[in-house]
Amino acid sequence: MSDIEADESVEQEDDSFPELPPTQDLTAQWVRRSIRRILKSLTQDVIAWQPQLSAVPRGSDFDLQGAEGHGPVLDRLRATADVLGNVLAEGKAGDAVQSGLSYLAEPCSALSRGRASHQSDALQAAFAKQYRAELDNMGAELGRLPAHLRRLSEIAGKGAADCDPKSARRIHDRMRTLGDVTLRQIEEALVAAVTREERRELVMLRDEMKDWMAQRNVRVEETGAAIDELTVRGRALQNEGLIQSNRLAKAADLAGECAKPDGTGRHTSQVSAEAGLFAARMRALLLGARIDATAALQGTGSD
Repeated sequence: MSDIEADESVEQEDDSFPELPPTQDLTAQWVRRSIRRILKSLTQDVIAWQPQLSAVPRGSDFDLQGAEGHGPVLDRLRATADVLGNVLAEGKAGDAVQSGLSYLAEPCSALSRGRASHQSDALQAAFAKQYRAELDNMGAELGRLPAHLRRLSEIAGKGAADCDPKSARRIHDRMRTLGDVTLRQIEEALVAAVTREERRELVMLRDEMKDWMAQRNVRVEETGAAIDELTVRGRALQNEGLIQSNRLAKAADLAGECAKPDGTGRHTSQVSAEAGLFAARMRALLLGARIDATAALQGTGSD
């Protein structure tokens, strides 16, 4: 079966994740078709949010705009994954995430100052009095947001922990040496053989083993591109998951601060422009998080 025939058979499986046929070697083309299948499934889950997602040109970490083909996208994924990896390795993820959340922290700080000073203009005071119940409901809804954000943070962290970008490389490295021990054992047995018949059988077995290993080397070499791509995408996915886990946890803290009532126990601060700004920027954060979380699946082409 050719690569194209195998990929076409994979493409026909619309309702389940495509399995690699037992006789088909792993190829970069198959990897990309599988990734496109995953991305298509994820896109179906957010159909209602497509207009909002399309209005967000990029996330906070990955900017893949203008990248064409497989190479440029993989290069950008690799470069960004390296940056994120260095930040995580140096223990600076918290600082990096905190600085990246300044656009949320600004309206949050303004809301806190407003609650502390109890200052509002006459129009805001009249609006808050007339719509007190609605504003309290808004405050209560916002009060539930931190728990949801922390749950998302846990999911992102667990996903990153379960993602092992080096697993494919380890299997590939194991494939490179598969059969070496068996060949050595055959050669040792050949040296120790006493009879001509034993030597003849062992020589035949050794030659067959060497032929198999030559084929093994060719197959290992042919799968190299697919392994490289899986490693790059896996590392980008893992590092982004760790960054998102940190970012969402800190966003939860900010949301909790914004949800606090004023000195009277009411949520009159929700009438302020800063409250609306915080809500809009929180939505932008979540939309950007979705874009970044799926960045590792982008750039697979449509061949």
